[in-house]
Amino acid sequence: MASTLRNVLVFLVLAAAAAATWLLGRPEPRDAAAREVADAAPLGYYLRDAVIFGTDAAGAVIYRIYAEHVEQRERGHDLIMTQVRVEYDPRAAVAWLLTAARATAQGDGERLHLYGAKLRSRPADEADSVVIETEELVLEPESYLAQSTGPVTVSRGGGRLQAAALTADLEHDVVELEEVHGVFDR
Repeated sequence: MASTLRNVLVFLVLAAAAAATWLLGRPEPRDAAAREVADAAPLGYYLRDAVIFGTDAAGAVIYRIYAEHVEQRERGHDLIMTQVRVEYDPRAAVAWLLTAARATAQGDGERLHLYGAKLRSRPADEADSVVIETEELVLEPESYLAQSTGPVTVSRGGGRLQAAALTADLEHDVVELEEVHGVFDR
């Protein structure tokens, strides 16, 4: 009989502990308006090894954005991408390859913000390649324009230039630098 009484007491203590845990651990109740707004928000999505195509008015591919991971934020239409590569279609004759550790794109798709960005020219002789690196680069892929208002490093062969800002017209192969300082090896 003592054993049964002890089992009942243990059961009641465990039940009380479970009820207390449930009461303390449950989320704060939301009002109906807050629940409605949260339920109406888009769930978002993510992609792995994604390829995003940019096309002209006729539907011809102008550029491709390759990303290891693409994610849409829950609220809004911005995209967050990692391990990004932007390549223009060979018919566009743009001799630049853009890469970045991560990027964001606004919902309208007109601008791509690249972080940890690198532009590499693609000449016939790879030894003549120019590499431009910057922490943040804004690319307007349809107009072939790239801009950075932060520090920029330009390397080619044994030479290196530091600049305060960059504007690049990738279609016409024109790069403008501001406040340039250079170091050249012999």
